[in-house]
Amino acid sequence: MGVPLALTYLGWVLVDRLSARERTEAEFQRIVEAVGLKIRRIWKHSQGADSLVEAELVWVERGR
Repeated sequence: MGVPLALTYLGWVLVDRLSARERTEAEFQRIVEAVGLKIRRIWKHSQGADSLVEAELVWVERGR
């Protein structure tokens, strides 16, 4: 009740068709850090439908 139809449909598509799910901010943090990136900013839609995770490469100096 009170949930926009588009959000309901998106949830259904993620689970049923893509075998996917929504992830929490903490889950994205772990995924991004695991591949050598860091989150710069999370851009959130005003109605909460979508978010964009902006990440950047973490440069690490290695011994020569």
